[in-house]
Amino acid sequence: LDATWTECVDDGVARIVLVTGPAGIGKSRLLDEVLKRVRDDEPDVWMGRGDPMSARAPFAMIADPIRQAAGIRAGDPPGDRQAKLARRVERVVPREDAARVADFLAEIIGTPFGGDTSVELRAARSDPQLMGDQMRRAWEDWLDAESRAHPILIVLEDLNWGDLPSIKFVDSAVRHL
Repeated sequence: LDATWTECVDDGVARIVLVTGPAGIGKSRLLDEVLKRVRDDEPDVWMGRGDPMSARAPFAMIADPIRQAAGIRAGDPPGDRQAKLARRVERVVPREDAARVADFLAEIIGTPFGGDTSVELRAARSDPQLMGDQMRRAWEDWLDAESRAHPILIVLEDLNWGDLPSIKFVDSAVRHL
């Protein structure tokens, strides 16, 4: 794990590490130790968790890390959620892409922007395939910008309860980044 983390930080690459084992074997303890060891690199650590109750809800696993990174809390009103997400995206994504990325990340986290939306978003809302492609593109563009600014460690716990769209988005991001 140390060698993989060092490679990611030093070489600017993305990697997936899968830790498996029966309940109680020490996976959470291992995570705690890894987090202590990578602290000096000042990574953003984003946590997602699979849940048997939301296993079929698309993007449930990656929505939490997006909300977490943006500082969105469960009780925040929709306008505040949108503003927080837009500010986080604008911090790292080039200005010409920030609105598009924020629009589609908002769709992933279930806080869509209303009103006068972009042409891309209006088109995607009428075509599920296009919506999926645009959300994946926004996710990858955002992760690319974030990872250029600082190291990122995304932890997805209880992957066995995760949703397939989240897993596919993470896989695609690792392949492209």
